[in-house]
Amino acid sequence: MNKLFLTIVGAVYAVVASAATLPDWAIGTFKGSVENWCEVYDDPYDIGPWYGTANLTVAANGKLTGEMRFGALKCTPLNKYSIQSIGDGEVHIVAKFKFYEPGELNEQGFADIYIRKDSAGKVTLEYTDADQLGDGDEYCPIEGTLAKTASAIVIPDVWKKARTLTGVAYGPWTTEKIFGTVTIKCGKANAKTGQAKVSMIITPLSGKKRSYKAQTIDVTEGDVGLEWNGAVFGISEDGTFDGAIDWDGDGEEEIEIANRDVVGGALTKGATFNFGELSSVNDALGDDFVIQYGYTTSNEDVELYAPLAVTMAGKKWNIAKAATMRYKKCPANATCIGDWTIDATKGKTNIPGLRLTYNPKTGVFKGSFKLYTFFGKKYTANVAGMVVDGIGYGQATIKKPAVTWSVSVE
Repeated sequence: MNKLFLTIVGAVYAVVASAATLPDWAIGTFKGSVENWCEVYDDPYDIGPWYGTANLTVAANGKLTGEMRFGALKCTPLNKYSIQSIGDGEVHIVAKFKFYEPGELNEQGFADIYIRKDSAGKVTLEYTDADQLGDGDEYCPIEGTLAKTASAIVIPDVWKKARTLTGVAYGPWTTEKIFGTVTIKCGKANAKTGQAKVSMIITPLSGKKRSYKAQTIDVTEGDVGLEWNGAVFGISEDGTFDGAIDWDGDGEEEIEIANRDVVGGALTKGATFNFGELSSVNDALGDDFVIQYGYTTSNEDVELYAPLAVTMAGKKWNIAKAATMRYKKCPANATCIGDWTIDATKGKTNIPGLRLTYNPKTGVFKGSFKLYTFFGKKYTANVAGMVVDGIGYGQATIKKPAVTWSVSVE
């Protein structure tokens, strides 16, 4: 290859600094083979091509780094380049290269760089130098098409192991009302593909849980966005998430999800259970009104019962023993509400018979209490709720007649 010389003559390019930024698909490393078509006019037998290799990296500002080699001949880009055009699927850059072969050649010249993306998303780099036939006796253009290589996969630390994120679903009325719990399972990312599986379960405070089957997503950016089965939400690299779910499938994003709040935890404090409003219950029962108990203020106009003390000791919630309630004509000297006789002896002061259990890990509390009516009927209200930031938000439900209303522990 002692006659592999490059005479750089001909066209002159204006290499001007550009503030343009290349599209993401055009940025990266390109590798492949290149050809040196050298025709030597004083020796018709000394005709190319000679084959070489190229490894060129294109930066966002259009700068090229790397090299091409033909045996001892080395071609490297200089810090002189210009983005000529950025089109739909094609980028044109002009860059200056240095061609060097020890003891024989040390020249500089311009090259056209075309980076193209086809309809299938395949990206290639076409290299053609500007060598032209001039006064010399050699014409040695270099050209070749290089393929974009896959970028090195970098897995964010947070995706290097499996984890479970928990949070809250806020019901469609207001963010102060809890709809249920959220559990998002994030799998360990595949080191070769940068992808991980993500699944989700929404468990309403009353009702059957809904599972969102795992889908595989790219997690190399740390933050990810997901959309499936009516759920649209994002998970940040710090582990927080938020979004919305079209729970009823009517096209409206009804349920919000988030884990920005402190859910659950072992509580140690005194609190009260608030039984909620009277009106919604009485509207469902019709003429058979619920009998209230325990008020000395005007609250009796709106609330079912006076708030009941709850003593929290870690995961255990303590409430007074349930009173014994019998429906009959109130005997003389007895404690009654309507025709309900109350036996509150031996510390049995819990008239509604409230019972609660609590799971500090999930933040969910469950239980029940009784409602008594003037006509002697007794209803059981089931309670389900969640503790968020130390306050219990929940709902009570009577199955028949069907009625649900808000309750709280605070």
